[in-house]
Amino acid sequence: MVPRLFHVIRTGNPIEARNDLHVFFDLLHKDVEIDRAEERMIYSEQFLRYHEDKEIEVVKALELLYRLLGFGDITRRDKCGKNKEVYRLKKILLNVNGSRIDIKSYRPKNYRSPAEGIRDHPKLEVTVYYEKTKLSKEQLEKIGRNLIATIAEYADLYDWTLPSTWGFNYPISGQGDIILDVMRGLEKESLKWKIEQLGYIKKELFNRKTRSIALKIAEEARTAKEISEMLNLPLRTVQYHLRKLKKAGIISSYRRGNDCFYSVKLNC
Repeated sequence: MVPRLFHVIRTGNPIEARNDLHVFFDLLHKDVEIDRAEERMIYSEQFLRYHEDKEIEVVKALELLYRLLGFGDITRRDKCGKNKEVYRLKKILLNVNGSRIDIKSYRPKNYRSPAEGIRDHPKLEVTVYYEKTKLSKEQLEKIGRNLIATIAEYADLYDWTLPSTWGFNYPISGQGDIILDVMRGLEKESLKWKIEQLGYIKKELFNRKTRSIALKIAEEARTAKEISEMLNLPLRTVQYHLRKLKKAGIISSYRRGNDCFYSVKLNC
């Protein structure tokens, strides 16, 4: 019964929890009036386990998600605290529609690499909190499922997902829909991150104005005039830096009517 009860707690299903608690208390040979107990849902966790070869991609996806929606990064906290059995690869706190949602990727503290067993592989886990939120339990859990699906799509996890170690599947963790706005945001943040990293190795991006122009283009394709107005720079200055970026192979251009748009090359 322990795996079943654990499953109920993880998915936060109150109906299954009530039925399983009835069975559990019957095993104690003691009368317990569970129907008189106050039900208080606090949180639920949903997760999937993925192959260790995708660890870097998942951690990067969480880092980009933190830049997009996060208000707290507690990856390095509590490694020697109360939860000594867990090694956090990444844990972030998100603010979604005014509600707190935690996402983390972690492994057992003494995991083996390369993995010798399924428990050595990392988990991607979402925790949704029912208290102090304007959203319903169902809405929060749907957001959690959708965030897992979005990260799985972005990090290409579907062919790298591993079965549960408890002997049954967790359908609640695998039936989410991709959040298109979050997916687009991750792609934009990825381009921004790439521009920032290139700033350390590409001399064309050493200049602050050049880098700020490249970051604006990473958000979406823009014209020189739009960039000039957004950054309050002379048009001639913007055009000079755009030529530098294009010559370095960092951006490309295309025409739409009479306007010339600039966009970041994905393979820059």
